[in-house]
Amino acid sequence: MRERCPTSKPLGVAYLHGYRLAFTFYSTGRWKGGCADIIRDNNSTVWGYVYELTDRDLMRLDNYEGCPHCYKRFQTKAVSADGRELPHVWVYEVVNKESHLPSEEYINILLRAAIEYGFPDSYREYLESIREKVTSSRNEKR
Repeated sequence: MRERCPTSKPLGVAYLHGYRLAFTFYSTGRWKGGCADIIRDNNSTVWGYVYELTDRDLMRLDNYEGCPHCYKRFQTKAVSADGRELPHVWVYEVVNKESHLPSEEYINILLRAAIEYGFPDSYREYLESIREKVTSSRNEKR
């Protein structure tokens, strides 16, 4: 975020209830694998980090995310780690969804962030299970 949105202000850890993490966009660039998306799922929760953005930063992030062609942006309600409601949080969702495994590098970045920011153990275990699928798939291709 420091590179993409230099004037953004970190607000902290939060979650979206009613969504799950999925990898529905294939990156042919740096990641060479599935990239993160959110999918409606009433029984799930997605954890992340919330930033305050200027309009200019939001335009930069839209550009980076390929909005509105690859990802679309919408506002929803999130909840901070300490239980405060955040009523107007922008999130990005893949436009044309197609399931892909993320690259090992990509899932490892998500796992490191989950550890660094103290996401719940259950969420980290979920990310670990995805990493195991990635590793298993890579080993099968050898």
